[in-house]
Amino acid sequence: MLYGRWTIFYFDASKKDAMLSHLTSQLDTATKELAGAVQGRLVQVAENRMVVHAIYENKDAAEAAAERASGIRASMGESVTETPHDKRRGVGLGCRPRKSGARVADTGRQLHDF
Repeated sequence: MLYGRWTIFYFDASKKDAMLSHLTSQLDTATKELAGAVQGRLVQVAENRMVVHAIYENKDAAEAAAERASGIRASMGESVTETPHDKRRGVGLGCRPRKSGARVADTGRQLHDF
């Protein structure tokens, strides 16, 4: 079963550009290096809030990626204004990752697919 992780974090909006440059590079590298990573998305949902959503092949792959995700969060220390909230859960049967280019609900400003 697919397994997802959602990380919600608040950031200093004046540091957004530098943070995005660093974060997207880290996410791209991690996705390529982590076994079992299926896809991810970074969405800005408010002026000072973003959500990183990652899908893994299974719970074991998601747990193996947890250490890497902690390192990425730690590297954003100067830009993040509150402790990130991390949610994990299985993605129900029949749910599949979105095909590249497919439309999604307009609930935020999509910034990056990885």
